[in-house]
Amino acid sequence: MSRDPFTWWYALPTVARRLDKSTGAIRKALNAGKFGGVPGTSACPCRHVLGQWLFPWPAVAQFLDLPADTPAPQDAPA
Repeated sequence: MSRDPFTWWYALPTVARRLDKSTGAIRKALNAGKFGGVPGTSACPCRHVLGQWLFPWPAVAQFLDLPADTPAPQDAPA
């Protein structure tokens, strides 16, 4: 998974709301490596910025078992 700086990024609460999951369930999945690598390793595509976990679209697609080249939703934040 490349680290494209122009990919869509989603905050943890946004991911939880859109997937109809609790923020705790998303955090647990993140810590289990379901979005890529485990946090704290170079394989983790997510970023912790100013106290907020941010998820790039390719990591969310991986969590949803979508193909890696699935485009981000049209309503992705700008």
